[in-house]
Amino acid sequence: TILAVAAPVVIAEDRLSLSGSMRVRGFSFQEYDFDDDVDTTKAFFDQRLRIGGKLSIAEGVSITFRTDITEKTWGDGGGPGNAGYYGAGRGGSTQQWDRAHIDITKGMVSVRAGQQLVLLGQGIAFDNQGTGIKVGIKTGAPITLVYFRDNTLGSTSNSDDADIYAAQIDHKTDNYSANIFAGYAHKTQVDDYATSDLARNNNVYLVGVSGKFNAGPVFIQSEIDFFGGDAGQVAGTDIDGKGIQGYVDASMPINEMFTLGGQFFYAKSYDLDDDEVQITKMGNGFNGWQPETYGPFTTDFGEALDGSLYDPTGEGNGVIAGQLYANFKVNDETDLTAAFMYLVPEDDKANNNDSTAGGNLDSAMIFNAGVDYQLMANTKLAA
Repeated sequence: TILAVAAPVVIAEDRLSLSGSMRVRGFSFQEYDFDDDVDTTKAFFDQRLRIGGKLSIAEGVSITFRTDITEKTWGDGGGPGNAGYYGAGRGGSTQQWDRAHIDITKGMVSVRAGQQLVLLGQGIAFDNQGTGIKVGIKTGAPITLVYFRDNTLGSTSNSDDADIYAAQIDHKTDNYSANIFAGYAHKTQVDDYATSDLARNNNVYLVGVSGKFNAGPVFIQSEIDFFGGDAGQVAGTDIDGKGIQGYVDASMPINEMFTLGGQFFYAKSYDLDDDEVQITKMGNGFNGWQPETYGPFTTDFGEALDGSLYDPTGEGNGVIAGQLYANFKVNDETDLTAAFMYLVPEDDKANNNDSTAGGNLDSAMIFNAGVDYQLMANTKLAA
């Protein structure tokens, strides 16, 4: 009887693999608004328990899931059934499912269907987490085809659907890897221009080229992206969505402990007065790309700029920026990072995309310093 009960458990463990992480963080922000003479201080803790798993169904067939439990700020009870005095003690009812997809591989073709994250190029211009299908074809130059149902807008009919289509071709050798990718975000009914929906829910296209190269002791990576299409209307006037942006990063190990690098970023500005608006990405940007916050928490700070690095004002002014960074390995347990960035809008004209706040950034300097310490096996302390 004991063997009969135990045997299925052993089989199940062979088919299911689990992984995950737990993080607890503390933040402190000091901000000063020179225009309104307001000094603001914010300090808080947050946490996230992440659990993911892969269930092997058969040869070439698997199911993957990932969930974040209690991804929340400390003291925030929230959630139904958790209000009042007991809310914070119970941690609220916060749980998100980031991944839930099935993978089928047969011969040279693989298919992934369900909720998933897709990054094309270096995950800068095309970064989308959602429900869809990704097809991979293994050839001499692997091909990736992507379809996302981005929004049914509360209905399963086709009248107001928003969809994203994309494709990528990869090629690599011992010295370099490169890819060419393209995307098209289509919405059946085009709404008025809105920054939050611009790159996701309108008729916009993207073409990009990305590469990584080993040039002797120097490692180079870069990407350039082009956007175009229909970004909706303002007061009955059609607005063109446009974008030209790119970056290059060159780094070199000085010795076994010290690495030095430099980055250059550029994005062209566009003006609503000319019936144009700047686009910087396609998708919801789930993975995050914030090179201006270099260090252990690269994608977790949103305080430095009003928008993304390619649009730091959040108003379509573009950017010209440069950053120097350094990595120093003190010992097997301790890594140090430091960076300095200087940026200016590509065009700082006022009334760019907002009659009250356009062109409100002349320049910015950003300093970063970080430490990553291996406290114990699989356990890190970072600041």
